[in-house]
Amino acid sequence: MQPELHRVKARRSARERRAELRRSRVRDADGPSSGFWRTVRERQRAAVLRIGKETRPFFDGILARYSEVGDVGYPDPDFFPWVKELEAKTGIIQQELKVLLQDTNRLPELSKLSPDHNRIATDRWKAFFLMGYGNRAELGCRLCPETMRALESIPELESAFFSILMPGMHIRKHRGPTKSLLVCHLGLKVPADREKCRIRVGDEIRFWEEGKVLVLDDTFQHEVWNETDEVRVVLLIHVRRPLRFPGSLVGSFIFNAIRKSPFVEDGRKNVAEWERQFHYDPDGPSATPGA
Repeated sequence: MQPELHRVKARRSARERRAELRRSRVRDADGPSSGFWRTVRERQRAAVLRIGKETRPFFDGILARYSEVGDVGYPDPDFFPWVKELEAKTGIIQQELKVLLQDTNRLPELSKLSPDHNRIATDRWKAFFLMGYGNRAELGCRLCPETMRALESIPELESAFFSILMPGMHIRKHRGPTKSLLVCHLGLKVPADREKCRIRVGDEIRFWEEGKVLVLDDTFQHEVWNETDEVRVVLLIHVRRPLRFPGSLVGSFIFNAIRKSPFVEDGRKNVAEWERQFHYDPDGPSATPGA
């Protein structure tokens, strides 16, 4: 009996060490902790970034030429038939969001889930993921079923999450990686002082409105401010840009490359690990580590 008990304890200890390793990866937002594997991942990321930077002007030129919504910083939301339907569901989405916001300290920082945002994201930019490049977030599905149902009606949807800017957050100017995607913001919680909570795309500044969708092309240089003492929340989704042939073929090629990239794979693992570490009670604000 004693040797068997020793083996059980050894297996349990090994599981605990692996669990702690996974937790440290999320805390550090640093991918695999092994020096060898970290180097491999860093080299993969560097290669993808280099190739993307070198080829983006060429591919973006094709996508802009065959874009059905033009090449502008703020495409017209009326082009998308699903926008009105999503806006009509704002109230029920806000109800599910309200539960999550009862304890914002438990919400993960975007930079911990997506380390590639480290340059522009601080601990004042939080996120709660629902879907990422076809991967549904288990916790998001469980806590936000009505929001997930609303998302199912959106064609060409690639990702969705609640983007939460805490008071004083400033997202520095930056550009998105590809014109094959468009970004849409459904305003859910907008500070009263709109002038101090704004987004600039190119040279044009706009403001969010609760219950309204704002569409933008994030390959234009853009910047965001929340200079108020309130929290700003939007449902941020990525949809495929409507493209005419042969631009549609180029768009499909880019999507397949993005889905197989280390950025998406690492982000998916980080979200899954965060979900394993935290459990939200739908009837209250508490969250229990390790549940």
